[in-house]
Amino acid sequence: MQFLKIVLVTLVLMVNLVIAQPAWAGKDFTKGADYAEVTQALNQLLTVKDTPEQAGYTLEQFQQRLAQLQFQKNIIETARKRAQCRNETGKTLAVYANKPKKSPTQLYFLGAGTITDDDWDCDGIYLPAGS
Repeated sequence: MQFLKIVLVTLVLMVNLVIAQPAWAGKDFTKGADYAEVTQALNQLLTVKDTPEQAGYTLEQFQQRLAQLQFQKNIIETARKRAQCRNETGKTLAVYANKPKKSPTQLYFLGAGTITDDDWDCDGIYLPAGS
């Protein structure tokens, strides 16, 4: 009877691993809301590429916005891990980030000219009022 229980638990575990997506699998960033938003904005911009003046863009603004959206889309499609924050302001910045093995997002200070570590997940930059 004990052997039957062990076999049953092992079988259930194996079936679970086959059916369920593993938690450690790579994340596909193209399935997020950011990707959908960038793609939609890019598609809308491309519909007025022949007459950018009607959409309120000069030719230079149109080309700049198009390049920006294409760059964002490319970054999302080729990303393998979360974002890093880089401080090029010349002053110390506060950033929201997750350090490895610490789940909640916390506020950290990032010195001038520095970048967060590779294993951090940088969620954003804190800009105080009036800055």
